[in-house]
Amino acid sequence: MKDLIDKLVGALPFFGRRLVALLPAPKSAVLALDLESDSALEEAFTFVAVCFGIAFLAQIPFFFGKENREVLFGILAVQSALAFALNVVLAVVVWKVVGGRLAWKKVVAATCYFSGVSTLLFLFFSLVGAGAFKVLDGVGYQQVMSGNATDAAALSASSGFRIFLIFLGLGFVATYVWIFCVWGAYRELMQVSKGRSTVALILFVLLSPVLFLVQMAMSATLAQSGGPALPDDLLGQWQLVQQSDSEGVHSARSVLYTFSPPRWKMMRAGEYFLTDIHGSSNGKCLITTMKQEFGQVSVQGSTMDLMPARRTETKKDQCAGVTVEAATDLSKTEYHYKIDQEPSGWTLCLNDRFGQTCLTPKKH
Repeated sequence: MKDLIDKLVGALPFFGRRLVALLPAPKSAVLALDLESDSALEEAFTFVAVCFGIAFLAQIPFFFGKENREVLFGILAVQSALAFALNVVLAVVVWKVVGGRLAWKKVVAATCYFSGVSTLLFLFFSLVGAGAFKVLDGVGYQQVMSGNATDAAALSASSGFRIFLIFLGLGFVATYVWIFCVWGAYRELMQVSKGRSTVALILFVLLSPVLFLVQMAMSATLAQSGGPALPDDLLGQWQLVQQSDSEGVHSARSVLYTFSPPRWKMMRAGEYFLTDIHGSSNGKCLITTMKQEFGQVSVQGSTMDLMPARRTETKKDQCAGVTVEAATDLSKTEYHYKIDQEPSGWTLCLNDRFGQTCLTPKKH
């Protein structure tokens, strides 16, 4: 990560000069460059790489869990490269259809500059929207960003979520406005008339959603190539049941974990549900405490991270006739876990700073 930051810092002066020239007049700025020079592609790739690097670093505070950021950056870099390549191919195809004179080196270089700026434009709107969502509705934000939003009614009523969607929409609008502004540069490079350029632009806009779906499919394939998000032997339900008697008080505890694979294969975290019930009775009345939570679970080696999207605690005291329910903090829980597969049965042991909890598979 430090090497990445050092390289970005070293390229910032060049990047800043090009960005300042591109924003007010993208067409003239690109056409003024010598796109046939030996260094043209190197400079263009440097520019787009800095844009992608800035986008990655800016999103780090929004990542959930304790991901290996170098690995995550590698995955995102490959996905960005695929997206860029698909954009180049689409641009070439639509211009070829209208009879454009292709100059691959110029097209690739120009697309580097235009794609880099569009990435930053969309990043700006998405980060502003995500920040507003997080401030206005922290719980809903965590549920959406972790992929565990289950209450559609609550989300539709969330002002933070609506603002988030509005800014995402503005990001898409800004991206297409930018494409419209830079299209004239492609027309000059392809040496076609304004009429044919308009047809090419319409084709590009119409085919962009298809390109997005192809990119998503390729991203899903890339994610699956890294193996399952959760080990197969962890999936399913694990339970712990304890009972004890002391000084006339009977106590019981029931813990049930449910681990499931991610809803979408491209995601690198699965889902978990936890119900932890503790009760005690003196023979006259019952006092129970029930903790429930659900969220994302990620596994790296022997480390398991539980990232709750919602966590509640309900206390019922029949002796006093009082019931209290409250949402608790959504801090992440980290365990060192181990599954022992003994002939007598399997055992899942979770270790943290408070001690060890061992569970067995739930019998159905």
